[in-house]
Amino acid sequence: MTVALEARIEKCEKEISLIKDKSNDMSIQFARQDTKLDYIKDGLRELQETIKKLTEQPAKRWDSLITTGITCIVSLIISGAVTFVLTKH
Repeated sequence: MTVALEARIEKCEKEISLIKDKSNDMSIQFARQDTKLDYIKDGLRELQETIKKLTEQPAKRWDSLITTGITCIVSLIISGAVTFVLTKH
């Protein structure tokens, strides 16, 4: 082979080596980005769960209030009926 051809081959080998290095660097950067995205996804999932819990609390309070109100009304009716029956006899 001629000297010029050997120089061109050596230059191509160096360029291929640089391309491999850059490819490896990009793979590492993509892996880091994937890790960051996983952390962001986890954070969003936690926020969604917290928001869901917070939005359910008022509904639970209203359910409790309605249950208590119905219980009071039924208790008044029953106690009134018992009082009426006991005072009649």
